[in-house]
Amino acid sequence: SLSDHGMLCTNAFANAFRSAEGIPACLAGIPGFTEQPFATSPFATNTYEGLPSLLKKIGYSTSFFHGGTNGTMSFDIFSNSAGFDKYYGRKEYANDKDYDGTWDIWDEPYLQYFAKELDKMKEPFMSSVFTISSHAPFHLPKKYEGSSLASLQGIERGLSYTDMALQQFFAIAKTKPWYANTLFVITADHNYLGNHDSFRYYNQGLGVFAIPVLFYHPAN
Repeated sequence: SLSDHGMLCTNAFANAFRSAEGIPACLAGIPGFTEQPFATSPFATNTYEGLPSLLKKIGYSTSFFHGGTNGTMSFDIFSNSAGFDKYYGRKEYANDKDYDGTWDIWDEPYLQYFAKELDKMKEPFMSSVFTISSHAPFHLPKKYEGSSLASLQGIERGLSYTDMALQQFFAIAKTKPWYANTLFVITADHNYLGNHDSFRYYNQGLGVFAIPVLFYHPAN
């Protein structure tokens, strides 16, 4: 529904194949150019500019949210070197009742937490949140057992759950004073290589890099 009110770029392409590479690609323009992810490579100690460090120069406060265990994929290391003021992981969330047991805090409660934490940010601010419930094995919280979501298969189940979580996030976000002044960018860190015939395009040529990018601004 947001794509009806924003700018959806269907011919967009990732610069990475893994999440550990996708975040530096999205936020610092550093593609996955080595076998080892940038954050754990010898290049990680180099001086470089990222979106957060550039925005800090013009007065923005910055934060990075990731519901996984602190240190996973070295997101905490990258966020610090890229110039983010604050990093929020599973430790800061401090409620493992919402942990999925595999990857991170379920998207639904974590995005609610994200919205509330943004209230504490000094404006103007730039914040990034990495969600992961749409990742294999595509589990669902117990409360959705027997629901229409549970009847879906594979990535369709994961994406539908995350889509619902995003809808709930925006329901809260639009009540916030910062909402009307915020540009929201929704994208993927990398492509999904599926086995079904409908994924054929995404397993060859440019398709292996294909991702969507949606720009949404409430006032535009």
